[in-house]
Amino acid sequence: MSRRVLREIAREAMTGLLRNRVRAGLSMLGISWGIVSVVMLLAYGNGFDAALLRGFAGAFGDGVSIVGGGQTSMQAGGERAGRRVRLRLADAEAVGQVPFVRQWSPEFTQMTPIVWADKQSTYLARGIAPAYGAMRSERAAAGRFIDAEDVRLQRRVVFLGSEVARKLFGNTPAVGQSVRLKGVRFEVVGVQREKIQLSSYNSPDKESVFIPYTTAGQLWNTEYLSFMVLQAITPTLNAKTVADVKSVLAARLRFNPSDERAVNIWLGARRGAILLQFLLEGLVTTFAGGAAGVVLSYVLVWVFSPRPFLSELLDDASHAADIYMVLSLQLLGICTAILMFVGVVSSLVPAIRAARMDPIEALRYE
Repeated sequence: MSRRVLREIAREAMTGLLRNRVRAGLSMLGISWGIVSVVMLLAYGNGFDAALLRGFAGAFGDGVSIVGGGQTSMQAGGERAGRRVRLRLADAEAVGQVPFVRQWSPEFTQMTPIVWADKQSTYLARGIAPAYGAMRSERAAAGRFIDAEDVRLQRRVVFLGSEVARKLFGNTPAVGQSVRLKGVRFEVVGVQREKIQLSSYNSPDKESVFIPYTTAGQLWNTEYLSFMVLQAITPTLNAKTVADVKSVLAARLRFNPSDERAVNIWLGARRGAILLQFLLEGLVTTFAGGAAGVVLSYVLVWVFSPRPFLSELLDDASHAADIYMVLSLQLLGICTAILMFVGVVSSLVPAIRAARMDPIEALRYE
């Protein structure tokens, strides 16, 4: 094909586009809209990964595990299967001596009524050690967290979750105020900074209050731990640390170390919960956007139809040769199905990745 012919074809093409500017513009708009929709859905999906990392970082520090009592499923040391395993403070202290355990904290929990002035509500009280704050990312927006002297002197001091402080005090500064837990007076020494928390156990941190674990015994029976929180020296040694902790507890509490149900050791939300949460978010976004797109398509067809085409060239007064946009159910279904498929995939892939992700690795790379 000669260069002259190519120039002529290009000229005719440009003439056709200029003559049918509306048709060309709508075609380009449709292509652009499709590309933008796909790119936005995929970008939204990629955002799941970042949200997951921020959520775990807000819930736990690097290499942190939560240990709770369980029930034996195997016989060991003359003990029957099905025996309940409960942890005491001495067990937590023994775990603290494991070589790869960097720091640890007991945790005693109970739902507790809290009163300030004429306001009263019930929140989860957590009796903890100072190391708990670093391991669980409890940073203060005002005041401070529980310290070693609070524990040693069994002080009646309390660190409030952000939501607890907001509901009780509103805009009034909480630090320095006195509240009553189960009728006992406590001084507020700090208020939690708002944080993103993907997973929690028993209650979100923002809806909890924190007191020295040595003081918790003044409010309820603390013979048995609710949980024990521990942190490995480095996240790469977390598996080794957890195995050593389980061996120490097995020797002290007389259960088989290979018994998976004797004690519960976990971190974060369960895989199924993470998968469902992320998938539902994506599906809601996709289907809501799809429904809005269908409505918008009908509106645009009604506004822009008909468009001048051959009737002007042929001097056809009936305008039968103009462009009458036809939005058939088949066309609508095909386009919607394609974009819905992209949206579901963009939600499902990050959801599966989130569910399969090792939280320790997620925190290490955050």
